[in-house]
Amino acid sequence: MNLSFFSDDTTPINHASDSIDTIWSNIVKDRHEVSHYNKCKRHFNEILNQKDWKKRKDVYYYFINYEYIQKLYPFFSNECEEYCEYIEKKSYSYDISDNVCTKEESNCSHFYNKYKKYNPNTVFKTLKCPEN
Repeated sequence: MNLSFFSDDTTPINHASDSIDTIWSNIVKDRHEVSHYNKCKRHFNEILNQKDWKKRKDVYYYFINYEYIQKLYPFFSNECEEYCEYIEKKSYSYDISDNVCTKEESNCSHFYNKYKKYNPNTVFKTLKCPEN
């Protein structure tokens, strides 16, 4: 794994964004022309240049892992403490995303509205985790 991808250095992200932008520009020759290519809005810079992209990634994986934990929990409730620790570690990133995504105008991914029910505070109660 390329650990520089996880650093605060946005150079690789900028290179990727520029490459995507070049491809997009070749597809959509005239930005004023309305075509079926223009149905997708271009948000590459907003998505790729976010300072909080690592936290967004953490939140996304938290959502994915929560569904797995939720299915396993009834059969492995003796591991509740381990599940609760994992959820607690991810709650900081979730709180940041929650604060950013509740603003009226934000560039939050569509997954936020779908998975906001997995708020760690709600999950703690569902899994009967001790509140901290």
